[in-house]
Amino acid sequence: MHETYSLQNLPVHIIEKICEYAEENHRMFYSHAASPYTARSPKPTTFDRQPLLQVSRRWRLVAQEYLYKNVEIMCQDESPSIRHMAYNFTTQQLTAKTNKYVKTVSLFLSWTMVFSGRALSQLNQLCSPNVVFPRAKQLQVFFSAPYTRKVDSGQIAQAINAFTDRIQQLLPNTRNVQMTVYSFGFHASAKELANCNRVLNNLCTQVQTASFYGWGSPQSHGLQVHAHTGLTKLTYDWGIFGEESYNLFYTHSQTLEHLSIRSGGVLNYNRLMQTHSHAAIIYPHLLSLKIEIEGADFNNYQWKTPKRKVFFPQLRRFALNHVYPFSDDTIFRGNRETCIESIRITVDANSLEALASHGMFDKAKPCRNLKHLAITQEDESYLFDELGLPADMLQRWLSVAPALCSFSLLIDDPLLKQPLLACIQSSLPCNSTLQLLVIPHISLSLQDIMSLLSNLPMLTDLHCMSEGLGPELASFSVLSELASHISSLFTDIRQPVFKFWRAIVNDPDLVETSVAWPSVALALTCPSFSYTAVPPSQKAAYEDCLRQIMLSEDFKPHQDKLRNLLSLC
Repeated sequence: MHETYSLQNLPVHIIEKICEYAEENHRMFYSHAASPYTARSPKPTTFDRQPLLQVSRRWRLVAQEYLYKNVEIMCQDESPSIRHMAYNFTTQQLTAKTNKYVKTVSLFLSWTMVFSGRALSQLNQLCSPNVVFPRAKQLQVFFSAPYTRKVDSGQIAQAINAFTDRIQQLLPNTRNVQMTVYSFGFHASAKELANCNRVLNNLCTQVQTASFYGWGSPQSHGLQVHAHTGLTKLTYDWGIFGEESYNLFYTHSQTLEHLSIRSGGVLNYNRLMQTHSHAAIIYPHLLSLKIEIEGADFNNYQWKTPKRKVFFPQLRRFALNHVYPFSDDTIFRGNRETCIESIRITVDANSLEALASHGMFDKAKPCRNLKHLAITQEDESYLFDELGLPADMLQRWLSVAPALCSFSLLIDDPLLKQPLLACIQSSLPCNSTLQLLVIPHISLSLQDIMSLLSNLPMLTDLHCMSEGLGPELASFSVLSELASHISSLFTDIRQPVFKFWRAIVNDPDLVETSVAWPSVALALTCPSFSYTAVPPSQKAAYEDCLRQIMLSEDFKPHQDKLRNLLSLC
């Protein structure tokens, strides 16, 4: 007997989903009520969240946690770059009851407003002296609009201290600060940059994690952030690397656990791990390192570091968006056998040989904890040499990862299909733990997929392009013959855990042969198979094909399995 639910007693997880939708579509803003922009603009259509709080006590307890967790404070200025960010409804004053649910506070303001004292003035208008967000752990600050010089320099230091003190009073327990600095739009003097630095550094007092984002003018690289405590997590997304960038990494190297670096300039990898005077910088507790350098050519770089130095002894996750830049095993030294769990890397012939010559692919000393591996290409012009590098590369990586759970090959090269299938068969053990295989640029037929399943007993998810049934099955024109042949051909496979197939089809007209029929075959031969994901534009055609197959006499014995496949579309 199925349990029936009324609106009042829906399961908590359903109420949470409804609240998530409401929270995404109607975020709470504090906004300066005196803004003429607000008065002139039409009120936008928004999701009214009040009914969610009035259904029942059960709903209210769940909804409050979601609907009041984000507050955004808009300190209006003359700059249009700020005003367009605000929602156009009246200021809602939070009460002590709702303040306790706030987890994240976001501030939108300009440098000028802070230095002139107007930011503090508007903040006091929006938040009375007794307003506190006791559970807010995250502060997000967005500095926008160009700085102007129409501020009395004698008052700036006092205005900065008063403003940052007020923020710390509002959020006494903040542990995570995220700061976004847009283009300065001017040539800042050393004194002006010092004032900006004072704001940033005052806001970083007693935080454990910090994120810094900067765009636009090269002047932004003059900002220097020195958190007063040892950061455990640092996200550094800055336009240009300068000496202060490396100093920030050095300052927190002994406490950092997570470091993410992104830039449009060239990162000097040697400076990441040694000072200007060549003193080694060790990151003893770093668990994850992610580096994204846009628009820089690293193919000619082969950085060298002091031998026998272990810079990342505890590293577990490493992601790099360009060719591995070292001539040795700098990144994996000391963590390869026992620690490293996830690698996302781009390799070419030179870097592959550099890693191989330093024991990265020593089968006698495998990467026992490596569970997630992604091999990428740098750009569309990236090509392997003519020496069979794809097969060699795949075999080397797969042979040293006995505990691999997910493997992604993100290289757009149709010639990789046969090397990949051969490597999976020869390099992975028969009791392979691989559960997820992502090969979006490789086309597999149904026979290829079944071959994979016979070699990968734990595979649950597969993402690939589809070649359809393959030449052997495509020749059948009668449904009864096709159904019979599918059952006889794949009876021995019966892979017990395979559940999900993300099918990529370039030609919408081939949905029936490329997706629907292979999905039916998978449903008949894999007891756990339940879902095929197709692009939204092809979903209707895919569902129509499934319904036609279900209505045929030859597949009536299998209707339960096929109906389940259709119900999850």
